[in-house]
Amino acid sequence: MLISVRAPVGKMNIADKDYCIGRGLSSIIGKEISSKYLYYYIAQTSSKLQRLAQGSTFEAIGSKELSNHKIYASDDYNIRNKILEILETVDVAIEKTEAVIAKYEQIKQGMMHDLFTRGVDENGKLRPSYEDAPELYQKTEIGFIPKEWSIDSLGSVAQDRPNSFVDGPFGSDLKTCDYTVDGVRILQLQNLGDGNFINSNFIYTSEEKAASLSRCIVTQGDIVIAKMAEPLARAVLVPNYNDKYLIVADLMKLKVDNSRHIPHFIKNYINFSKFRKEAERLSTGTTRTRISLSVLKKIEIGLPEKSEQIQISSV
Repeated sequence: MLISVRAPVGKMNIADKDYCIGRGLSSIIGKEISSKYLYYYIAQTSSKLQRLAQGSTFEAIGSKELSNHKIYASDDYNIRNKILEILETVDVAIEKTEAVIAKYEQIKQGMMHDLFTRGVDENGKLRPSYEDAPELYQKTEIGFIPKEWSIDSLGSVAQDRPNSFVDGPFGSDLKTCDYTVDGVRILQLQNLGDGNFINSNFIYTSEEKAASLSRCIVTQGDIVIAKMAEPLARAVLVPNYNDKYLIVADLMKLKVDNSRHIPHFIKNYINFSKFRKEAERLSTGTTRTRISLSVLKKIEIGLPEKSEQIQISSV
């Protein structure tokens, strides 16, 4: 079993062949308890390892913290084996579901390309393509878009008030010593799927600490954007799972001006392949690409009227 001991601490996998591991990884071989059982157990308790992570800007755990991580298991092999059997059955079901999701994700990507380049007409139907009806389009810096659309920067869609489009806190403002057993949930990179909010594996901080970092608090309808890790600039909408969340340094918060724009439309546009390619082109770094808030704000997007945004979001 392989486990990441550097950010993100606790990510795991089962080796499918022999490997030589590098820094930031540890390997665990089960003896009395199988590696697969350990894999499932540690996955369930990884938040405890994250709270032990040391460092202010680059989280990590050492061999001592990993070795001391407590494992609870029945002495009865048959019981442990039954637990594994159940969990592996669930994993198979998940794999099949993910295959279906991947298929529909490809369909969705094709739809997004059409919707964000052609839009929909007053009847909610996809406009004819540029090749079929060039008179319906205008040439812009980001390509041909419908004549009814405008071009503006991503920063322009934010609310016109302080802290509507901001970075997460500096590493020194939110350290591992600020983590608590419960309280305000902290959003990390691992809570951002590819467009979907992952409501699990949270760490926490106190209400007092969160209040001191209030500009980095996100609530329902806010967009959270990843400034690093693949896919770069992936974005999710904060759902109504909890009253509020605190984002970490590797994330950004965007509060959309709801009087002019639909957050769901903006979130999907950020996840649009053309936008992501531009973000990647403008990113910095060699081993870990990163995009800054100031650069991301300036990326241009095509913006239909709010009524058309609603129709596109519905599709």
